[in-house]
Amino acid sequence: MTDIITVVAIIKAKPGEEDRVKQALLDLIPPTRKETGCINYDMHVSRDDPGRFIFLENWSTQADLDRHLASEHLSAAAEETLGPFTESVEIITAALLA
Repeated sequence: MTDIITVVAIIKAKPGEEDRVKQALLDLIPPTRKETGCINYDMHVSRDDPGRFIFLENWSTQADLDRHLASEHLSAAAEETLGPFTESVEIITAALLA
């Protein structure tokens, strides 16, 4: 097992808020990719549900992920945009085995 932490984050927009949530999520990408320990931070949208967004992320260490989760840009987005306009957020973290 390595120290690399993989994250799958699934964000579901409320009906009618898909574009607002999509833009808020897109705005998170540039600053997040500059963070220490960010290996990749890739956003996807479901082919079947345009309001369901999936992030596939890899972080060098748990400490790097923890700093990301506490970052100002992520906190601001969660509070000001994502929180009021999303139905659910699911975050799965895993350690890379091979």
